[in-house]
Amino acid sequence: MTLPHPRYQTDGQRALFHQRALEALEAVPGLRSASLISSLPLKPQAWGDAINTKGDTRPRVERPMAQYRFVSEHYFETMGVTLLQGRFPTSRDRTRKVALVSESAARRVWLGESAVGKLIRNDPRPEWVEVIGVVADVRTESLDKQPPMMVYVPYWDGAYWQGYVWGNATYVVRTAQDPSAMANGLRAAIHKLDRELPLANVLTMQEILSESVSSRRFQTLLTGIFASAALFLACLGIYGVISYSVARRTNEIGIRIAIGAQPLQVSMLVFRQAVRPVIGGLLLGVAGALATGRLISSFLFGTEARDPAAILVVVLILLAVAAVACWAPARRASRIDPAVALRNE
Repeated sequence: MTLPHPRYQTDGQRALFHQRALEALEAVPGLRSASLISSLPLKPQAWGDAINTKGDTRPRVERPMAQYRFVSEHYFETMGVTLLQGRFPTSRDRTRKVALVSESAARRVWLGESAVGKLIRNDPRPEWVEVIGVVADVRTESLDKQPPMMVYVPYWDGAYWQGYVWGNATYVVRTAQDPSAMANGLRAAIHKLDRELPLANVLTMQEILSESVSSRRFQTLLTGIFASAALFLACLGIYGVISYSVARRTNEIGIRIAIGAQPLQVSMLVFRQAVRPVIGGLLLGVAGALATGRLISSFLFGTEARDPAAILVVVLILLAVAAVACWAPARRASRIDPAVALRNE
């Protein structure tokens, strides 16, 4: 939501609305908790700044850079972000300056030390802010990028950090029932506070996650289509080559059957000779996959450059496809009438 400036001109008006809105949302039946943040995970925000610690005399540009987010007191519980050290902010912290940092920020800025109790500030302001907790890293920009260092500060301290309390925020609610059925109740709660305030983009986190990977999903779809076409062409090629080979060896196979070869032996002979080049192709393919693994992993989140399980599955699938393609020619070879084959000879 974005609070219109003409009706919410002061920090006090904006902070009071956020507080009342959170209380109204928490009273909606079916909601477990409600909170707000200036920008959701997987929704990049351009507010970045240095982490200025006590005793750090380096130039500002040389200090560790982090992304900052305004949050309410129940944000981390609502989103399920794990608390690693310290505590979450509460309403009692309105009389003092507090902040939380992510695990990666705590590890980099305070090497080998606990970040809880350390002091940071918005340079050149003289007031110091106490770090009261360390929370787990959260992927902020996209799933395929490492989580950035984060600093979380209470929304009511916006005047200290950016000169004013933000009038735009994303409200987050955790429901006890189907979240898609809660939109009307959420809108009604907000409209009781301000009928002219629109509540747009009511989405579940699953929908936001899906939206964040939409481009990768399209790339994967295209890759799957091309791979399926290649697999189909490979099947046709295997079947065609083996059928042609069997047709050229009709006389030979007829002679083998005439002198006592059993149909199963003939089928296995054709099958072995057909599968041999397929195995050679698979070995080359696996070698190529290992060589280009890093390129493949850059397209698919969570895919390792060398994934033995994935390679094994692909090999088994291609062997099964090759077996099916070889089956019909091998079966046809085992049914050759030796009299007809010898007569042709």
